[in-house]
Amino acid sequence: MAIMYLMGCGFFSLFVSGQGADYNKDCPSWVADADSYVYETSDWGEDAKESYANPDDKLMIIGQSNYTGAKTTACIWVAQCPENDDHCLKNCPIALGIAYEESKWHPKAQSYDGIGRGLYQWGGPESPSCARGFEGEACNVEYQEDGTLEYLPGGGLNASWKKNTGVESKNVCSAYNPVLNTKKTFGKTNYGSHWRPTGAAWWSCDSDGKIKDWAKSKSDALDACVHASGKDEDFFKKNEDGEENTIFTQGKCAEGNVTSGYAWKSKLCDQCGDKGSEWKTKYGCDE
Repeated sequence: MAIMYLMGCGFFSLFVSGQGADYNKDCPSWVADADSYVYETSDWGEDAKESYANPDDKLMIIGQSNYTGAKTTACIWVAQCPENDDHCLKNCPIALGIAYEESKWHPKAQSYDGIGRGLYQWGGPESPSCARGFEGEACNVEYQEDGTLEYLPGGGLNASWKKNTGVESKNVCSAYNPVLNTKKTFGKTNYGSHWRPTGAAWWSCDSDGKIKDWAKSKSDALDACVHASGKDEDFFKKNEDGEENTIFTQGKCAEGNVTSGYAWKSKLCDQCGDKGSEWKTKYGCDE
C-alpha cells in the first residue's frame, strides 16, 4: 500500500493507493481489508439504537443517520472498487442511498423482522445470510415443525462479526463486518447498478427502480462519496458526455444487468441450521 500525493491549485490531497481504487487517507485504516475490521463507535459517529416498528415486532437495530457513518460507508465502497473502475465509483452515492434506507449507515443494523444483518441488510425469510456464505450463529436458522425457517436469537447491540472477541457466540455473524457485507453486495448488484436481483430485491429499491426517499440521503451520499474518492461532484452528477447523470439525480437503482437473487435449497441445507435436526429432514434437506 502506498501514499499518493495529488498536487494542484496550491494544495495537496492525500490518498491511499491499495489493490483497488484510491481512497481518502482520513478513511478508517481497515476499509480495504476485511480481516482488519474492528468495530469502533467513532467510525460511525454514534452507536446503533434499539427500536420497534410496532409493539408486537421483533427488536430492530438501526443506525442514527450520522454523517460520519455515511463517510465510512462511502470509504468502504470506494476502497473495495476495482482499480480504475469508474462504473463502480459512480455508483457510490446510489449505494449510500440504499444503505441509508437499509441500516441508517450502521454495521450492527438488524431489520424489523429480526432477519436482515448489517450495512446492506443481508438475509430474508427465504434467503437467510447463512445461505449467502456468511458465518456465525447469529446468521443461522432453526428449522420449524411446519418446515419454515426462523433465525436463532442473537445479534443486536452486542453483535460481532467474528468469534474470540469476548462476545457470546450467539451474537456472531460475519455479515456484521461491513467490508464483507459490501463485497458480497458488489456481486449481487453488478457493483451497485441493479439492486433488484431476481427473487431477492432490496426493499430500499422501489418497484419503479428508484431509491425510497432518495431526497433524504442524496446530499449526504454525494458529499461522502466525494470525500472518500477525491472525485469532484460532476463525476457523479454528469455522464461521460457531460450531460445530466439521471442515475444519480433521480436515484435510479435498477439499471444495467440484473443478477439472480435466489438462495438455492442446497445452500440452505448445507450452510444453515443444525445438521442433525429432525426438522431439517422435514424441510427436505435429505431428499
